[in-house]
Amino acid sequence: MSLRAFLENVLKGKNYLIVCMGNSLRGDDSAGLLVGQNLISHGCENVIIVESSLENALGFIIEKKPEVVLFIDAVHSDLEEGDIIFVKIGEYKDSLRTHLLTTHSLPFSLLLEYLKQESPNTDFYLVGIQVSHTTIGTQLCSKVEKAEKMLVKVMLDILKRGI
Repeated sequence: MSLRAFLENVLKGKNYLIVCMGNSLRGDDSAGLLVGQNLISHGCENVIIVESSLENALGFIIEKKPEVVLFIDAVHSDLEEGDIIFVKIGEYKDSLRTHLLTTHSLPFSLLLEYLKQESPNTDFYLVGIQVSHTTIGTQLCSKVEKAEKMLVKVMLDILKRGI
């Protein structure tokens, strides 16, 4: 399935919330933030930026009662830098799960378990961009920047068509 088809399938006709995460000081880890900033600057609704503190937005996410939460973040996986992974959380291969880690210190899996418990009727998805480096003070690498721009383009096309 293509990224476009995945996003259309996940978002079309649904009450959704797009949660963009990242750290602007850590090179490629800023990719999720940049996606969120671009979507918001183009007038997209139901998009929030939580930077690297998802735990601070848990109450907001639960109160919104979305059918779908789509997380956008940088990931460490067995992919090539700039590759994009898109999955329904909890339904990807076990071999991939062992290597798929978002780049934040508080375990994403712990926060997600809390969200699942508090929002049992919500489906959770991840669109992750494989990082090259997350060293403090570095810039986005060219392949991650290209992936971020492509993701924004696809999402704007889908969101602006009024799914």
